[in-house]
Amino acid sequence: MMETLEIQPLTVATARKLARGLPIAVSPVTLRPSCRGTSAPDSRLHTAFGAAWTAGSLVAMTRARVTRVTYHETTGVGGIVPYGRTSLPPVYRVLRAFALPGATGALDVQSSRPTHACGIGLRHPSGLRVLVANLRATDQSVQLADLPAGPARARLLCGENSRLAAPWRSRRTEPFTLPGYAVLQIDFARPR
Repeated sequence: MMETLEIQPLTVATARKLARGLPIAVSPVTLRPSCRGTSAPDSRLHTAFGAAWTAGSLVAMTRARVTRVTYHETTGVGGIVPYGRTSLPPVYRVLRAFALPGATGALDVQSSRPTHACGIGLRHPSGLRVLVANLRATDQSVQLADLPAGPARARLLCGENSRLAAPWRSRRTEPFTLPGYAVLQIDFARPR
């Protein structure tokens, strides 16, 4: 399923050729066909896998410069906020992290293994948000370079074990382990 992330920018490129300069909107982007009608909801949506896949898709769509994109269903059995749940699933936290008010641009985060990990930096009035997703079930060694100086706050949005093997805050430029299907959010404050 993670392999579909490589195809998404190609699909957008084809749409861009056909659109001849018109804005590109992609909707809906889901793990499976919509649960309306005969399709059953995809149980992976509310897992760390669903959140990591959604983060990977958001990175792919941002890189492809789509104008608008919608994900999954909002509520219901197959929705981001399912009926009867008291806690919000990991996919909600990932979408919320990407929906950054006042974002003015994206910075590409390169990966030496793009089928294993991906990321993006989002500029906003208060600073920079970097999101890194592990697209595999196994732990991945990640090293981030050229990060801004100054204070930063990191938090794991989701992951199979929801822990970082090495404390990220104290080792910014050293490799660290990102758990299976984890999505890491790092916020850097704008220098004053």
